Amino acid sequence: MKIIAFAGSNSKNSINRQVINKAASFLSDNEVEILDLRNFDAPIYSDVIEDKGIPESILELRKRLNTADAFIISTPENNGFTTAFFKNILDWLSRLDRKTFGDKPVLFMSASPGGRAGQSVRENLAKLMPRWGADIIVNYGIGNFNQKVVDGVWTHEAEKELRTQVELFKSCLFKTEKA
Repeated sequence: MKIIAFAGSNSKNSINRQVINKAASFLSDNEVEILDLRNFDAPIYSDVIEDKGIPESILELRKRLNTADAFIISTPENNGFTTAFFKNILDWLSRLDRKTFGDKPVLFMSASPGGRAGQSVRENLAKLMPRWGADIIVNYGIGNFNQKVVDGVWTHEAEKELRTQVELFKSCLFKTEKA
């Protein structure tokens, strides 16, 4: 099973990218491709720009996403919403195919330095992402991230919590695969 993982962040110090990397480390028995969305340039979506053609980088990203059997996505929360960066990527991808995620299973997460663990963005996107073909089977938040991960070192409890969520995701994948 091929899993594509990415963070909906354009920050070079993204804690959500750290979560993606850690989650992927628990999936050594699967093929996991970690994408850095910063490598897929996209102007701010506009129908005027779209009339000139979908950016090549978005076409390439779509091609890569099509190879996945499942996804792991972790996105930060900005004032209760997803980042403008991730929203823009979704806008472009949805112009190619409304079912961007192909009705495939998704482990959806958000990491936050605050205690609410990106609750608003997870609630908002959990309602919206099925429109784009995301079958969110696990929705998990990691709050107080900077107390749980210090200088890249995860506390035992934080690592255990994330591993539990990844294991739940894996168990759902195998049920889906056998069905």
